[in-house]
Amino acid sequence: MNDNDRDKYRQRTDQHYELEGVYYTPSNEANRRQPRTQRQSQISDRDSIHRKQAQSKKNQNGKQSRGRSSQKSQLSVYYIVALLVSVSVCVAAVAILINSFASGGGNNAPVDPGQLPSLPVIGSEEDDNATFTNIVAVVISASEGAGGVEVVDVYTETTHRITVDAGTRMSDRFDRPLVLEEFSPGNIIDISFNENTSVIRTMRINVLAWERRLVRNVRVDAAASTITLGNDVFRFGPDTVTNSRGQHLDIARISGIDLLNVRGYRDKAWHIELVSGSGVIEVRNTAAIRNGTIEIGTNVLHALEDVEDIEILAGYHRVVVRGDNIELFVEEIEVIEGERQVLDLSRARLLNGVLEITSNVTGFRAYVDGIEVSLLAPIPLEFGEYSLRVVLDGHEPYETQVIINSEIIRVHATLNRIINMGNLIIETTPIGASVFIDDIFRGNSPVTIPLEYGGYMLRVTLPEHQEREMFVEISDREHRINFSLFLLEDLWLD
Repeated sequence: MNDNDRDKYRQRTDQHYELEGVYYTPSNEANRRQPRTQRQSQISDRDSIHRKQAQSKKNQNGKQSRGRSSQKSQLSVYYIVALLVSVSVCVAAVAILINSFASGGGNNAPVDPGQLPSLPVIGSEEDDNATFTNIVAVVISASEGAGGVEVVDVYTETTHRITVDAGTRMSDRFDRPLVLEEFSPGNIIDISFNENTSVIRTMRINVLAWERRLVRNVRVDAAASTITLGNDVFRFGPDTVTNSRGQHLDIARISGIDLLNVRGYRDKAWHIELVSGSGVIEVRNTAAIRNGTIEIGTNVLHALEDVEDIEILAGYHRVVVRGDNIELFVEEIEVIEGERQVLDLSRARLLNGVLEITSNVTGFRAYVDGIEVSLLAPIPLEFGEYSLRVVLDGHEPYETQVIINSEIIRVHATLNRIINMGNLIIETTPIGASVFIDDIFRGNSPVTIPLEYGGYMLRVTLPEHQEREMFVEISDREHRINFSLFLLEDLWLD
C-alpha cells in the first residue's frame, strides 16, 4: 500500500470513528503529510459533528425537562384534589359537631324566629309582594292537601294550619331535600309561610332542637307537668305530642322502666315517643314455697316473700322459680304493654318425703299441723315445715317443728311422765305419834308429807296409846287427817 492509499484509508477511518463518537487524533507526522486544506476540512467536519451531537443532547434534555414538568403538573392536580377532599371532610365534621351540641340538652340559646336562615325560594312572582312569617314550630300533623300541615309555634304556643304547594322547599337540618311524607308529628322545624295565603315557602328541620333517644328511668310529674331525664327537668304541656307506635299515648302511663325518645326545644319537651312500654306480672300462691326466689330474664331476681307485682318491659320473658321444697319451675310469659299477666305458682310441683315417729313409750298419739295421723306406716308429706305433737295420758306432751327436705325424716319423741304432788298433813292428839306411809317412817306428828297423786297405807303409833291405820288417796294439793289416840288402859277399862 503506497502513501496515497494509506492516507485515504486513514481519512475514512477517522470519519467513521467521529460518527461513532470516537475521536481520532492524528500524529504530528500525519498532520504534516496532510495538505492544509484537507486538515481544515477535517476540522470543519469534526466541529459540525460536535454541533450535531450537542444539539441532539439539548433536544433530549428538553424532552426530559418537559416530562418532569408534566409530572409536576400531575402532582399539583393530585394535591388540589386531596386538599378539596380534606376541606369537605372538615366541613362535614364541623356540621356534625354543631349538630351534636345542638341535640345535647334543653339549654340551647334562644333563636329569634325572624332571623332564621333564608332558603332559595321556588315560587310564583306574586311572592315578591307577600308578607312572610318565620317561626319555630312543632309538627302536630302533616298530610297532603289543604290544611296539610298543622303546627304549634314553640314561642307563642299558637296553632297554625298551613299548606304545601309545588313551590314549597322542604329540607332536613343539613339542607338536603325532603318530601312532606318525611315530616312526622313531633318534628321541630323552621317555617316561613305567606301570611295571606298560608302557603309555606320553606320548611326545614330545626338545627337547635335537642333529642334524647332510648332513655329510661324517666320521671313524670303529671301535677307539675314536668319530665325528668337524668339530671335535666323539662316542661311539657297539652300541645306536647305523645305517641306509641303511631297511637296517642297517655303520659300518665309512662313508667320508670319504659324506653323513650324525647325531642324538645329549649326547656320544653315537645315530642315524647314510647319505644318500648311495660306491663305487670302478678305472682300468686307463693306461701307454700319455702325460701323461694323468682328470676326474670338474666338479671332480675326477687325473693318470693317480697313479691306481688313485678313491673317489666313488654315482650317475652323467661321466668324461673326456685324453692327448697319445689322442683325447678320454668315458664315463658308474654308481657303485653299496659296489661297484667298472672303467674300462678300453685302449679309448681312440691317435693315429697315421709315422716317416721318413734318414742320411749307405747300407745302414744301423733298430730301433724293439728291433724291426728296414723302411726301404722310412715307419714307421707310434701317438702316443707310442719308442727308435730306427740301425747300420752299421764305424760308431758312432746312438741317440735319438723322440716321435710329429704326422702325420710325420723323423729324420736321422748315422753316424760307427769308427776302430780300433794301434801298429806297428819295431826294427832296427843302429839308426837310416829307416822308411817307404806310402812316407811315419815316423821312425828304433826307432820306434812309430800306425796305423788295416788293411794297409800297410813299408820300412826304412840307408846301406850291406840295404834291407828287407814288407806289414803292423794288426789289434790292438800289432804289433812287428825287422829285422836286413846290410852290403852282406858280402852281396857272399858
